[in-house]
Amino acid sequence: MGFSAASVTVTNSTINNCMTLGYGGAIYANAEASVTVTNSTISSCTASYYGGGICGYTKASVTVTDSTISNCIAFTGGGIIGFKEASVTVTNSTISSCIASGPGGGISGYDE
Repeated sequence: MGFSAASVTVTNSTINNCMTLGYGGAIYANAEASVTVTNSTISSCTASYYGGGICGYTKASVTVTDSTISNCIAFTGGGIIGFKEASVTVTNSTISSCIASGPGGGISGYDE
């Protein structure tokens, strides 16, 4: 039996004031999942580890278009992180006022 990877689409939406003690304060994509964010705002989200706004992990695909990610905080990748072979594409978008105590206040590409 085969399994299909998850697919999440966020369009014309706002995600704010979210928090996780793990990865992806607003959105977490793992294991070949596909996440598309279009014409949306992600703001004031926090992750204790990776991706205050969005975390793409282990071959996940993350696409952000015509969107804003702001005021997000994480240890690594304050706005967005692509981690362990994840693919991240950001087009015509704004990433601002994001903070990381490690690498990548705005965006981080990282592999252990």
